[in-house]
Amino acid sequence: MTWEGRLRMIEEQQASGQSVQRWCLEKGISYNTFQNWRKTVRRRTAGESKPSVVWADVSVSETIKTKTLGRGAIKIIRNGWTVTVETGCDSGLLTEVLQAVNRSCC
Repeated sequence: MTWEGRLRMIEEQQASGQSVQRWCLEKGISYNTFQNWRKTVRRRTAGESKPSVVWADVSVSETIKTKTLGRGAIKIIRNGWTVTVETGCDSGLLTEVLQAVNRSCC
């Protein structure tokens, strides 16, 4: 697959809101292959200008407490769950974690 094709697939997975595992299964792509693509893209783009921040859409029906920690990290507390998000956290992983917390709490 071409470099552009890999980038499109990575963007499609991120926009899908699905976990990487589920998306790969539905698309018939090996999870390990997809993770290698992501790693290669991160390595190749590391020296380029910093990419724009991509925020995950997360909707929650109740209030979430947040607390700012040192070094730009935040702590999210909801229904007994505590998630600490450090600066530079992988947005895909954070999306999956927040979706799992939301599913388990509601």
